[in-house]
Amino acid sequence: MTRALACLIGVVALVVPATAGAISITAPTTASAPVTLNGFDQTATFSTTLSIGAPGTAGWHITAWAPTPTSGSNTLGGVYVAAQPTTTCSGGGCVKASPSLSWPVTLGTTSSGAVKIFNAARNTGNGSADTVVVPFAIAVAANTLAGSYTTTITFAIATGP
Repeated sequence: MTRALACLIGVVALVVPATAGAISITAPTTASAPVTLNGFDQTATFSTTLSIGAPGTAGWHITAWAPTPTSGSNTLGGVYVAAQPTTTCSGGGCVKASPSLSWPVTLGTTSSGAVKIFNAARNTGNGSADTVVVPFAIAVAANTLAGSYTTTITFAIATGP
Protein backbone atom coordinates (compact mmCIF):
# COMPACT_ATOMS: atom_id res chain seq x y z
CA MET A 1 0.00 0.00 0.00
CA THR A 2 1.39 3.42 -0.91
CA ARG A 3 0.98 6.41 1.33
CA ALA A 4 0.54 9.83 -0.22
CA LEU A 5 2.05 13.08 0.87
CA ALA A 6 0.87 16.34 -0.59
CA CYS A 7 2.92 19.44 -0.06
CA LEU A 8 0.90 22.55 -0.86
CA ILE A 9 2.88 25.75 -1.09
CA GLY A 10 1.32 29.19 -0.82
CA VAL A 11 3.29 31.84 -2.67
CA VAL A 12 3.26 35.52 -1.73
CA ALA A 13 5.14 38.29 -3.52
CA LEU A 14 5.72 41.49 -1.60
CA VAL A 15 5.67 44.57 -3.80
CA VAL A 16 7.82 47.60 -3.08
CA PRO A 17 5.95 50.89 -2.58
CA ALA A 18 3.79 51.81 -5.57
CA THR A 19 5.75 54.72 -6.97
CA ALA A 20 6.08 55.44 -10.67
CA GLY A 21 8.73 53.17 -12.19
CA ALA A 22 9.32 51.22 -8.93
CA ILE A 23 10.68 47.70 -9.31
CA SER A 24 8.06 45.04 -8.57
CA ILE A 25 7.64 41.27 -8.38
CA THR A 26 4.62 39.05 -8.96
CA ALA A 27 4.23 35.34 -8.33
CA PRO A 28 1.58 32.66 -8.73
CA THR A 29 -0.52 32.10 -5.61
CA THR A 30 0.04 28.34 -5.20
CA ALA A 31 2.32 25.49 -6.17
CA SER A 32 2.36 21.84 -5.23
CA ALA A 33 4.91 19.10 -4.82
CA PRO A 34 3.19 15.70 -4.52
CA VAL A 35 5.24 12.73 -3.32
CA THR A 36 4.34 9.06 -2.94
CA LEU A 37 5.96 7.85 0.27
CA ASN A 38 7.92 4.65 -0.29
CA GLY A 39 10.15 4.21 2.78
CA PHE A 40 13.14 5.98 1.18
CA ASP A 41 14.42 9.53 1.57
CA GLN A 42 13.06 11.66 -1.26
CA THR A 43 12.95 15.23 -2.47
CA ALA A 44 9.74 17.04 -3.36
CA THR A 45 10.40 19.50 -6.19
CA PHE A 46 8.45 22.33 -7.80
CA SER A 47 9.17 25.53 -9.70
CA THR A 48 7.73 29.00 -9.38
CA THR A 49 7.88 31.66 -12.10
CA LEU A 50 8.38 35.21 -10.85
CA SER A 51 7.73 38.23 -13.05
CA ILE A 52 9.91 41.29 -12.51
CA GLY A 53 8.57 44.73 -13.41
CA ALA A 54 10.56 47.94 -14.05
CA PRO A 55 13.97 46.40 -13.30
CA GLY A 56 16.06 49.36 -14.56
CA THR A 57 19.86 49.23 -14.81
CA ALA A 58 20.89 49.42 -11.13
CA GLY A 59 20.62 45.65 -10.67
CA TRP A 60 18.20 43.94 -8.29
CA HIS A 61 17.86 41.04 -5.90
CA ILE A 62 15.11 38.72 -4.68
CA THR A 63 14.88 37.47 -1.11
CA ALA A 64 12.61 34.72 0.23
CA TRP A 65 11.64 32.89 3.39
CA ALA A 66 9.26 30.02 4.24
CA PRO A 67 8.25 28.37 7.51
CA THR A 68 9.01 24.65 7.74
CA PRO A 69 6.22 22.72 5.94
CA THR A 70 3.82 21.17 8.48
CA SER A 71 0.87 18.80 8.62
CA GLY A 72 -0.55 19.05 12.13
CA SER A 73 2.45 18.47 14.40
CA ASN A 74 4.48 16.71 11.66
CA THR A 75 7.16 18.57 9.71
CA LEU A 76 9.27 18.18 6.59
CA GLY A 77 12.76 19.49 5.86
CA GLY A 78 13.24 23.15 5.03
CA VAL A 79 12.52 24.71 1.66
CA TYR A 80 15.53 25.44 -0.53
CA VAL A 81 16.41 26.68 -4.01
CA ALA A 82 17.91 23.54 -5.55
CA ALA A 83 19.83 25.05 -8.48
CA GLN A 84 20.43 28.33 -10.28
CA PRO A 85 17.12 29.85 -11.41
CA THR A 86 16.65 30.38 -15.13
CA THR A 87 15.83 33.80 -16.52
CA THR A 88 14.41 35.43 -19.61
CA CYS A 89 14.04 39.02 -20.65
CA SER A 90 12.48 40.81 -23.59
CA GLY A 91 12.20 44.27 -25.02
CA GLY A 92 14.61 46.70 -26.57
CA GLY A 93 18.04 46.73 -24.92
CA CYS A 94 17.30 43.52 -23.03
CA VAL A 95 20.29 42.13 -21.12
CA LYS A 96 19.71 38.82 -19.33
CA ALA A 97 20.25 38.85 -15.56
CA SER A 98 23.78 37.96 -14.48
CA PRO A 99 23.69 36.54 -10.94
CA SER A 100 26.62 36.35 -8.52
CA LEU A 101 25.21 33.81 -6.06
CA SER A 102 25.80 30.09 -5.73
CA TRP A 103 23.16 27.43 -5.17
CA PRO A 104 21.62 25.53 -3.37
CA VAL A 105 20.28 28.20 -1.00
CA THR A 106 18.20 27.23 2.05
CA LEU A 107 15.39 29.65 2.88
CA GLY A 108 15.15 31.08 6.36
CA THR A 109 12.01 30.17 8.30
CA THR A 110 11.07 33.69 9.46
CA SER A 111 10.88 37.11 7.80
CA SER A 112 14.02 38.18 9.67
CA GLY A 113 15.75 35.10 8.21
CA ALA A 114 14.92 35.91 4.57
CA VAL A 115 17.84 35.08 2.26
CA LYS A 116 18.90 36.30 -1.16
CA ILE A 117 17.89 33.64 -3.71
CA PHE A 118 18.69 35.49 -6.95
CA ASN A 119 20.29 38.71 -8.08
CA ALA A 120 21.00 40.64 -11.26
CA ALA A 121 24.25 42.57 -11.51
CA ARG A 122 24.16 46.23 -12.52
CA ASN A 123 23.19 46.72 -16.18
CA THR A 124 21.74 43.17 -16.40
CA GLY A 125 18.20 41.89 -15.98
CA ASN A 126 16.93 45.13 -17.44
CA GLY A 127 14.49 44.14 -20.19
CA SER A 128 10.95 45.44 -20.28
CA ALA A 129 9.68 42.01 -19.15
CA ASP A 130 11.87 39.75 -17.02
CA THR A 131 11.04 36.36 -15.55
CA VAL A 132 12.89 34.18 -13.06
CA VAL A 133 11.97 30.48 -12.79
CA VAL A 134 13.02 29.27 -9.34
CA PRO A 135 13.52 25.49 -8.82
CA PHE A 136 12.55 24.72 -5.21
CA ALA A 137 12.98 21.48 -3.26
CA ILE A 138 11.98 20.08 0.13
CA ALA A 139 13.61 17.06 1.78
CA VAL A 140 11.16 14.26 2.65
CA ALA A 141 12.65 11.77 5.11
CA ALA A 142 11.97 8.03 4.74
CA ASN A 143 9.97 8.01 7.99
CA THR A 144 7.73 10.96 7.06
CA LEU A 145 4.08 10.42 7.95
CA ALA A 146 1.45 10.79 5.23
CA GLY A 147 -0.42 14.08 5.24
CA SER A 148 -1.02 17.38 3.53
CA TYR A 149 1.97 19.57 4.43
CA THR A 150 1.74 23.31 3.86
CA THR A 151 3.97 26.35 3.96
CA THR A 152 4.02 29.81 2.39
CA ILE A 153 7.02 31.21 0.53
CA THR A 154 7.26 34.99 0.79
CA PHE A 155 9.31 36.91 -1.79
CA ALA A 156 10.58 40.48 -1.80
CA ILE A 157 12.56 42.41 -4.41
CA ALA A 158 14.83 45.42 -4.05
CA THR A 159 17.08 47.51 -6.24
CA GLY A 160 20.80 46.73 -6.19
CA PRO A 161 22.60 43.44 -6.71
